[in-house]
Amino acid sequence: MKKRLFSLLLVVVLSMNVLSTSLCVGVSATEIVYYDNVSDAAEVVREAMVSRTETVVVYYTCSSSDNISSIMKEIVTEAMEHTGVPDEGDYLLWSVGDYKASASLSVSGTTYYLTITYTFTYYTTAEQEAELTTKLKTVMESLSLDTKCDYQKVVAIHDYICANVTYDYTNLNDDTNTLKYTAYAALIKGTAVCQGYATLFYRMALMAGLDVRYISGEATNSAGETGAHGWNIVKIGNTYYNIDTTWDDGTSSTAYFLKGSTTFDTDHVRDTDYTTEAFTTAYPVPTTDYDTSTEHTWGTPAFDWAQDYSTCTATFTCSAGDGTVTVDCTITTGGNDATCTTDGSKTYTATCTFNGTTYTDTTVSETIPATGHSWDEGVVTKVATCTSTGVMTYTCTVCGETKTETIEATGHSYVLDEKSSTAATCTQDGENVYVCSGCGDT
Repeated sequence: MKKRLFSLLLVVVLSMNVLSTSLCVGVSATEIVYYDNVSDAAEVVREAMVSRTETVVVYYTCSSSDNISSIMKEIVTEAMEHTGVPDEGDYLLWSVGDYKASASLSVSGTTYYLTITYTFTYYTTAEQEAELTTKLKTVMESLSLDTKCDYQKVVAIHDYICANVTYDYTNLNDDTNTLKYTAYAALIKGTAVCQGYATLFYRMALMAGLDVRYISGEATNSAGETGAHGWNIVKIGNTYYNIDTTWDDGTSSTAYFLKGSTTFDTDHVRDTDYTTEAFTTAYPVPTTDYDTSTEHTWGTPAFDWAQDYSTCTATFTCSAGDGTVTVDCTITTGGNDATCTTDGSKTYTATCTFNGTTYTDTTVSETIPATGHSWDEGVVTKVATCTSTGVMTYTCTVCGETKTETIEATGHSYVLDEKSSTAATCTQDGENVYVCSGCGDT
């Protein structure tokens, strides 16, 4: 394992004039962004490191020149903090051979404007990292980790590394060969030293959704030889366990697989950075080893429907409580159409296949209200008369059902019948005769 050999060169140029853009050679004033907090500045450095940019310039403001050195250190330290992103965090920390930093500044009032320049030396090039990333995608897909719980993922990654990487004894003592320290050497070349094993495990575990850290320290082998060494801790469930793929390499042994502190610490001693209360509280390792005999099976999934039933996912939970897997379901519809008088139903069925088994959710039903009849304008099926009612019949244009309405009798419509009527005389009454124009009634 390569020990960290970071150095810090601080060059401060003081000027009491108003900030001049001439301090930033080759950069226009409109392109300069000054940061006033470490996190934002660290993000700039982190992105540059991921892309293997060798020279990184950061612009920073502060209120004193007394803490410039610590600011420069804090920025680059935070840039390499563990983020959970596979090619950041510990992967960056152990992919940098060295870095130097310098700063120039100008003062305006009580504000100090820093131009910080970092120069990094990496173990790999951007092209090599791109090649590694491509290969990692292929390898991870081949391991089918999407259907595995946390423990099964660790087993698959551990076994793959141990089966495909050999220890680089050829270049072990060649200090000019720094590629041996990398995940690139481990995966692409198939040979590396412990640093390569551990950084490869780090990337693969994070790609699989596992939390993992790189641990540096010293280890004593079976021959009693003690030297710098690197390994990992990986989280299963709520607990972290030690894992050393280097020392399990080339064998079917799991002597250093998911170990607690009691067995692992007998020949592995952490560097002090990893023994602080803050670190051990954040990443607790039990005294006992992980129980590899624990059964890991997937139970019946829990189906989670969207409110409108348009989508559904099925979540499987490992019986050991060390992981869940959520898969998308295929939705099919069925049911009965609503009629004019009866409600219909729409059914939704979720189906998914997981580990070769097909699961179907209980059908979810949606009631479709009856549509009601759609009546035509109606026809008279019995004409009303002066003294009897008629009938108006309506027919539903959808189902053909009919309904009737009563047409009230029209009543007589009497008019004077002059021919039948007699006029009154001086001595005799006359008589008016009225005849119904509809039916002739008098």
